[in-house]
Amino acid sequence: RGVSDMWRAAQAFTRPRVALCASRRFLRQNRRRSEDRQRLQLSNSFQLARRAGDRSAALDALRTIRSNGFSLKSNEVLDMMVLCAKDAAVDDAVDLLRSVRNLESGGHVRVLNTHIWNAVLMAVDSVHDPDRAWEVFRELQADERNDPDELSHHIVMSTAIQTGQWQLALKLLGLLRQSSVLRPQPFSYFLAVTGVAVVGELKMLKSLLTQSVKDGVPPEMEMLDEAMQYAQSAEQPGAVEILQTFAEKHRAVIEEREKMREHNTGATVDIEKLRNAQGRLGQPQAENPLENILRAAEQAREHGLPGAGADADRKSIKQLMEEGEQADMESTSGGGMPDEEQVVKLLSDAAANSEELAKIEQMDEEEFEKYITDVYGKDTGGSAPDGNLDDVEKELLFMEQEMARLRKSGPDLDPAEGILPEPTISPGAPASTQEAPTRK
Repeated sequence: RGVSDMWRAAQAFTRPRVALCASRRFLRQNRRRSEDRQRLQLSNSFQLARRAGDRSAALDALRTIRSNGFSLKSNEVLDMMVLCAKDAAVDDAVDLLRSVRNLESGGHVRVLNTHIWNAVLMAVDSVHDPDRAWEVFRELQADERNDPDELSHHIVMSTAIQTGQWQLALKLLGLLRQSSVLRPQPFSYFLAVTGVAVVGELKMLKSLLTQSVKDGVPPEMEMLDEAMQYAQSAEQPGAVEILQTFAEKHRAVIEEREKMREHNTGATVDIEKLRNAQGRLGQPQAENPLENILRAAEQAREHGLPGAGADADRKSIKQLMEEGEQADMESTSGGGMPDEEQVVKLLSDAAANSEELAKIEQMDEEEFEKYITDVYGKDTGGSAPDGNLDDVEKELLFMEQEMARLRKSGPDLDPAEGILPEPTISPGAPASTQEAPTRK
């Protein structure tokens, strides 16, 4: 509104320079407002497509965001990866990951984080492809901005044991033990123990159980029971016996450590805790340790949101875009603000009044801001803006100062001068009228 008042007053008093300043300010404001609204529309379109489960439409929305010059947001990329994992669309997930990574390497804002990488690993796990899981994991290791966490290791370990590649699971466990930042969790040993138990590697099974005690993180009792069930289903009675003996021998130690972990608020969140969350969400427990995790996480994210079918959401997308376009039209034509034709005419009139104003029209934004500061700060007696204010605050402060001068001395303005004269202050005027206007 301050810009609109400034523009109308400048036009009424035929002060082209002030009008030029107000018009440029308006154009920049309106452009930013329009861009923000467009970005919001595209983001809402993506979220509607995601909630409808339309992976193709969601990907198209992300591509549209990028093609319009906007940066992707981390939560949008993460939501897209979760959707790809639910649909087992590994190629889409990996392609999006690499394209965003290339954008980051080109100096763009940081988007990827470890959660996004883990969602891609979950997508790979959904198709039980340990080789590709290991490939993505190695890319994460090589990434300069992100590092694998415990969950990253656990996902690849789970993928490995589901396909019988227990050696890969042991390699991931070894990386956890060698890390200077991470450390194995009880669930880490549960995955490794289960992997060797179901294939009958009894010597390795004993070694792993012994090592888990030395590391202070033996599998919990529930995990041992579950490992025994897997071994029994795989017809490995020797593995079942070893697990039973270990559980009986170390029951007291294991239960004591479980109690200690319950009081440790800094404990690392692992997949087992995600599995426990499934029960609170009403999801059935699955034999696969990773099954339904994505669906549970998705329900948690959307808790309280109304569900809608694909057709309804597509209609909502169209309505949203139409409403946004209408709002753009109203914002540029309403409220007494100049439209594009008026602004062009005003700039043309301003340039015709003075050769100096013709030069102003050729200035870039930085030169124009410096010009306004120099002219208004020196020739009109106005004070220079506070150096602590940002550019927007500086410009608004100048506009309000000039608006006050226009209102006080409007009838005495000389349009031929091109520079606002000093305001005339009568000797008997109250002291308050001699002060520069302050921001309200």
